Amino acid sequence: ANAFLLPFLRRPWMRGTWSALDGVIVHSRHQETTIRNAGCSNVAVIPHFVPRKAPLAKRGSDVVLFCYFSSDKGQDLAIKAWSFLGSDAPKLILAGGVRRREDESYYQECRSLIYKLGLESRIEITGFVPSEAVRSLYERAALVIAPFRTTTGSGSLAMAFAYRTPVLASDLALNREIEERVPGSLAFFAAESPESLAEETTKLLRSPDRLRSL
Repeated sequence: ANAFLLPFLRRPWMRGTWSALDGVIVHSRHQETTIRNAGCSNVAVIPHFVPRKAPLAKRGSDVVLFCYFSSDKGQDLAIKAWSFLGSDAPKLILAGGVRRREDESYYQECRSLIYKLGLESRIEITGFVPSEAVRSLYERAALVIAPFRTTTGSGSLAMAFAYRTPVLASDLALNREIEERVPGSLAFFAAESPESLAEETTKLLRSPDRLRSL
């Protein structure tokens, strides 16, 4: 079905979804053409806003991945990357829980992978983070990682920027667009490569000047 039916169904689905609307707002210029081609000519590109937050009084030494558990967010890639970093790796905090029932199996796979790789002492899963605990979470972070496999525009990146936390993100087009708007705002690794994530994480944590510039 995926190989033969979806290519034929995609076009009528897109037109049926978007052409009936008076207007559509997207986060990225990379999404604009898709909507126009689907029959909606009134498209506005409005990037995610970054809320104003007071500067953090302190900053820790941990690495934080702050997202609901989902294959798109790439928590498994981060876990695999930590297996390459050695015993002196910082603690990795997987901050977030399961939002959708269909992601429960992925969450359990990630937990099993942590135990399989012997990383129980180096990776912490927080579960759902209430709003009043978000600031203290970023106070623990020397670096935020965003190993997304796909993205439509992430509010979690905007939150990291709000707390002035350095961010290492997968080199997807929508992430690179952020860096194009504000040069020097993101560091990148090769998407879907835990080896690249481990390598770039190590480089950044060994470069205080680079972290400060981000």
